[in-house]
Amino acid sequence: MLQPGNDLRVRTRRRPLVWALGLVLAIALTFDLWGRQWGLYNNWHADELGEQTAALFQQRTINPHYFMYGNIAFYRTALAVGPALAYTSAFDPAPPASEVAAHSAWLDRYHRRITAWPRVLSVIEALLLVLVTCLLGAALFDPRVGLVAAFALASSPTSVYIAHVSTVDGFANLMQWLACLASLHAWKRRSGRSLALAAFLVGVAGGTKLDHFLVLIPVVIAYAWGGAPRWRDAGLLLLVPAGYVFANPDTGQGAIREAAAKIAPGGRLDIVDFGQQNGLPRLWRKLLFAWLAKFDVTPRATLREAVEGVAAAQGLEADFLPLRLGYVWVARLSRT
Repeated sequence: MLQPGNDLRVRTRRRPLVWALGLVLAIALTFDLWGRQWGLYNNWHADELGEQTAALFQQRTINPHYFMYGNIAFYRTALAVGPALAYTSAFDPAPPASEVAAHSAWLDRYHRRITAWPRVLSVIEALLLVLVTCLLGAALFDPRVGLVAAFALASSPTSVYIAHVSTVDGFANLMQWLACLASLHAWKRRSGRSLALAAFLVGVAGGTKLDHFLVLIPVVIAYAWGGAPRWRDAGLLLLVPAGYVFANPDTGQGAIREAAAKIAPGGRLDIVDFGQQNGLPRLWRKLLFAWLAKFDVTPRATLREAVEGVAAAQGLEADFLPLRLGYVWVARLSRT
């Protein structure tokens, strides 16, 4: 237990480090905010998500119909686009299209708002990433190393650029390095909760941007090198697909809708999946599903409803056929 005098000395030694971290974060904030509106109202980067996220509100859907990145990137952007649209509706409604000059000026303000407001989220994510970098350096070495690493990141041109655009990179990078921080804590403290959090964050990071699944490496190292491996903790790695699903809650049916939209007249889409084994013994179903779960495969119990829903929405014909006592389900979408 620290004596009052020792506690005072510890706080006195920490105070310069706290001030230094505050200075680094202030520098990062200055770099990240400076020129944030440059290039508006045109997007500064082709992958900025503001306009596509606004379309989700206008179409009243959670499916972005864009599968290069995870859906969560659009939901994250909605945290800024939603208020921007609400502000526009309440305080800056669109003038009639017949008033050409006024409508043109309004469109300029609208596009600026939809593009600029999500960039604030990128700035916040960039600041948090600088803080996480400092914590990683401090945990691995000492606080001074963490401060140097944080300053290097804060002044990095690439980091500053990412903070200036509302793309998927800021969020994906933050999730990736949070997974590293949780892995480090799991390794040093042998914490099952930290390992579970790290595995889940790996799924979120990889579900947002596929190349970020590489962060699974430090998670596996944390498990393997954290003393004698506890086999019960190996099951926590199953939280990786849980994180992926969290980042892509509409992936399954969204993929069916996207594929169905590309069916040419006279064409068809065939979907084959494991069935629910309705006509087979319950023990067989239990063993099969347990085996498939080892490969992160879960037969879709709502396949028929999903296919029929897509068919009704897109004017297609749907056929559904269970085979071999429900062992296999075959669904077909066709366009006449």
